[in-house]
Amino acid sequence: MKLLAAHIYGFGKWQDFRVKFPEENLFLISGPNESGKSTIRQFLLFILFGLPPKQREFFRPKTGGKIGGRLKLWTEEAGMFYIERTHEKQSGEAVCYLPDGSVKGSDWWSKQLKGMNRESFESVFSFDADDLMKLHAMKADELGELLLGVGMTGTDKIYSIEKQLENELDKRFKPHGKNPEINSQLNKLASMQQEWIQLQEQEESYQQQKKAETELVSYLEMIQRDLEDAKAVRTKQEKLVQALPILYMLAEEEGKWTQLPETDHFPENGLERYEYLQEQLLPLRSRLAVLESNEREYRQEIWTLHQQLWPKEKLERAEALGADYETYQQQASQLDYLKQMRKKAVTELKQQVNDLHLDFNWEQLGSLSMPFHLEDSWHQIKEAEQQVEAEWESIEREERSTEEQLRSLREEQRRLDTGILEESKAVELQQMIDEKRTQKYVESSNRNPVFPDQFDQWRKRQAWTLLGATAIGAVLLGTAAFLSDIKSFYAIGLILFLVGMVPVWRTRRLPDPASEREPVTLRWTETDYKEAEEKLRRHYQILDEQHSINGQIKQRSLQLLKLSERKKFIQEKQLQVERQIREQKSQYPFLTDVAPAYWPKLYHKLNACMEKYHSLIRLDQEQDELIQQMEDYRKTLTVFFKEDGLDEADKTSDFVHLLLEQLETQRQIRQTLSQYEEWLERTIRERERLLEEMQPYEQDTVLLFKTAGVQNEEEFRRLGRQQQEAHSIRGKMDSCRSQLAPLLSRNEISHYLDNLPSQAEAEQGLEQIENKLEELESRMDASRQQLADIRSKISGMERSEHFSQFKHQYSGEIEQLKKQVKQWAVYQTAKEILAETKRSYQQDYLPHTLKAAAAHFHKLTDGKYADIFPPKEGRPFSVSDQEGFRYAVEELSKGTADQLYVSLRLALSSVYQAEKMPFFIDDAFVHFDQKREEEFGSILKNIADQQQQIILFSSSKSIQKSLEEVPVIDLENREVMELA
Repeated sequence: MKLLAAHIYGFGKWQDFRVKFPEENLFLISGPNESGKSTIRQFLLFILFGLPPKQREFFRPKTGGKIGGRLKLWTEEAGMFYIERTHEKQSGEAVCYLPDGSVKGSDWWSKQLKGMNRESFESVFSFDADDLMKLHAMKADELGELLLGVGMTGTDKIYSIEKQLENELDKRFKPHGKNPEINSQLNKLASMQQEWIQLQEQEESYQQQKKAETELVSYLEMIQRDLEDAKAVRTKQEKLVQALPILYMLAEEEGKWTQLPETDHFPENGLERYEYLQEQLLPLRSRLAVLESNEREYRQEIWTLHQQLWPKEKLERAEALGADYETYQQQASQLDYLKQMRKKAVTELKQQVNDLHLDFNWEQLGSLSMPFHLEDSWHQIKEAEQQVEAEWESIEREERSTEEQLRSLREEQRRLDTGILEESKAVELQQMIDEKRTQKYVESSNRNPVFPDQFDQWRKRQAWTLLGATAIGAVLLGTAAFLSDIKSFYAIGLILFLVGMVPVWRTRRLPDPASEREPVTLRWTETDYKEAEEKLRRHYQILDEQHSINGQIKQRSLQLLKLSERKKFIQEKQLQVERQIREQKSQYPFLTDVAPAYWPKLYHKLNACMEKYHSLIRLDQEQDELIQQMEDYRKTLTVFFKEDGLDEADKTSDFVHLLLEQLETQRQIRQTLSQYEEWLERTIRERERLLEEMQPYEQDTVLLFKTAGVQNEEEFRRLGRQQQEAHSIRGKMDSCRSQLAPLLSRNEISHYLDNLPSQAEAEQGLEQIENKLEELESRMDASRQQLADIRSKISGMERSEHFSQFKHQYSGEIEQLKKQVKQWAVYQTAKEILAETKRSYQQDYLPHTLKAAAAHFHKLTDGKYADIFPPKEGRPFSVSDQEGFRYAVEELSKGTADQLYVSLRLALSSVYQAEKMPFFIDDAFVHFDQKREEEFGSILKNIADQQQQIILFSSSKSIQKSLEEVPVIDLENREVMELA
């Protein structure tokens, strides 16, 4: 894995800070204390592994803003991608942006880390000055174990955990101790053992009394069951004595029941049902007789009314004539209204035509033709005329403005011509400037001698540069002369080109480089040189301005030509518009005195007059139609009355009044007929409904006779009375059984009816049961007294709570001992597992780590120490020098111990088999001298060459000198600080 760039949105002192890391695997982030180095390291750890919310809040910028940022990094598996974390989004979870555009979350990033978390990373791939300070604070005898843990996992936590386990075990148990928890608990239980034995002997006597109590309770329960059984038998016998009179009555009614004839085929409640049916049929039969009488009366009235009615055809004609009379009246009113409307319309039309002040009257509107497109034609003529006038005025204004601009430009051109230098004068000034520059160069060469050929080459370069500049100027002047037709520009351009050729010609006549260079003498002073430079600068400036003005003059002249062409085009449009106006005036002579600008408005007014004229024509047509319709109605009415033999009336209204009277008479007859027909229909429906209502009752009556097997009412009533007698006996039997139900069950009733005892036998059996109950109650009282005596003794024992309290206390102390032993076993097991893990690691992985660490340690100590040995067979962690002498780690100096610690950390990262992570080192070489720093830098470069990125954080200037050619990100740089 390799970090490529970082963008800090907000983290500690850094806010909106961007940094691109060098491509080299080893580089240094440098800055004084409080410059933010450690904050950048914490930011990198935050992006890679995250932080809890409270720790993220610690890094919130003092000026506010969000917390977080993103890293650009590369891995062999995923390639280049970005990872982003922010405090405000997704609770600080990682968001990864891949090159293919996909977005991955924390689960994907965890897979990329291959199980690596922050704690593991800091143990293997990161250390700082704080780790060395902890090393210096250790006791001499503890230093070896600490370095062993560092060599195995990169951290001192194994040593810390091992010490913590030993302290916990000693606090709980020692084989010959008294104060540890388990030792103290064992002593307490031994002192309670004797008292517990005495209390157990008292408990045995108590158990014997409890057993006797249990046996007596069982005996009493048995007597109680016998007593309950005897009481149940007594209750049953008492019920038999109470039920004997009812049993005798039930036996008598059952004897009567067997003597009655069979009436099961008679309908249930037959007599009541028959009486009910007769009660329902009686009013229905009476109502039926009334309805039949009314039906005959209604039929007679309907026949009489039918004789007075007109035929249907005649009635329809009369109704149509009566209905049309209202239309006739409306037509008469409409005719009067139309006459008034026509008179008013003629007056308004005359006034509208007169208001136009045209040479024609309103009757001529009928011959006037105004097609639908005429309005658009007149409107287009109006707009075309106005557009031609507007464009003509616009072109004249633009033409005057252009001529004024052209006059100003020519005046400016004449003014600039007065400021241009003569050609000879310009050449002379240019030679003066060249000689001055040559003199300065010669003086410089005398002070700083150079080879002759280099000086000649410089003069040639100067000459050709001047030639190129003058050639470009000559081309520009020639272009300006071509565009503006100013012939003098050609001459100026030629002179300028020749001026540039002079230095080139001189360089070809240079003397032999071997000849002695003579000093150059000047004919002008420094003031003359400056004035020449100023005059030449002004001369060339005026030439540039003239070139610009000539271009503008040509542009304005071209613009005047375009305006002239536009004026010709507009004149042609004007002739076309005038031709269209003449055509319209010839077609509509009344337009002669009207300007085209008012033609659209005139069209709308003429169109309104035409609409008024056409509405007048429609009014005349409506009058003729109404008059014809009214005449047709009068003729139809006259023909109708002549058919009935009536004389023709003078007025239409007399005919209509007579017709309406006869229609009213026919309406009343039809209304009365309709009423009688409705009554007749209702009566028929009611009669049919009554017959339908009576039918179920009559059918039920027939069904009752059929079920009873009789033919008439008398036989039916006789069988009904016999059934009622059987029901009476049955009711008495049911009453007896209901009285017996609370006393006896059905089986008991049947049993006693078959074998009825006498009253004396029943009472004798009850007396025997009472005697047995008295005997059982006497035995129960004696047993209860004995049980009370035993329970009194037990109660005396139980009132003493010492045994139960001591038993509870003793059990609690035993449980406490078990918990303590369990905790001790957990810590002992953890210690044994840790020791086994250390032994396994020392055998499998530690030799590789120590081998790599020995190489680094050998180089850091300038070959003084050759090898590193782990603890073994009671020997402590040690190192050996070139002569084979071994030294325990506590015998080493602080600087050498630091070097040993750093060597172990570097070796551990190199043998780590998972993903090669970046290595962070923060001021971990403060105790190194310059030579050690150089060796340390060499080791880091070798590791970096193995494709592992190493980022150093340091405030030391000496480490920068020691790490030559290593890229440095200097946080003191002003540009870097401005980004913060």
